[in-house]
Amino acid sequence: MSVMLLSPFTQVFRRSAPKDTPDVMTGRWFAVNAAGLVVVPGTDGLLGLYLCLEGNKGHKGSNLEFGNVGTGYASTNSFTLPSVVQSGECALAYGAFRYEVGPEGCDPLSAGPGSLAEVGTLVAVDQYGRIIPAGANVPIGKVEAVATDANGITKLTVRTFGN
Repeated sequence: MSVMLLSPFTQVFRRSAPKDTPDVMTGRWFAVNAAGLVVVPGTDGLLGLYLCLEGNKGHKGSNLEFGNVGTGYASTNSFTLPSVVQSGECALAYGAFRYEVGPEGCDPLSAGPGSLAEVGTLVAVDQYGRIIPAGANVPIGKVEAVATDANGITKLTVRTFGN
């Protein structure tokens, strides 16, 4: 599914930046380092992040087709976006907006109380750029809608707070 803005495109702040990491998955959150390059968020200061609207990779598989922690939960069924490969620049969104994302943008197997499967859950970003329940982390948004199947989350709607 990748990512789809639900807020009017003209009302969403956007920018582009060259990628530094090998793969930038569309639908995940990234940081821009001091050199102006798109990098995975890591564990330092998970605020001031950007939602990748167009990275060099997009997920086309199911919510079960992701590698393990060692691969940063990389998609095992993805496609390459030639425009990003050619330009080396990723399209990024920031500020307060609403968007939908497929399983590439979250932990699709999240379940139970306080999980992404509950509308109204406050969410944060993990070190790989995926939306997770905020817990003790500073929230960046709130879950507005969830679609699931037997294998977990297939679509997530989030309203960001504009951190």
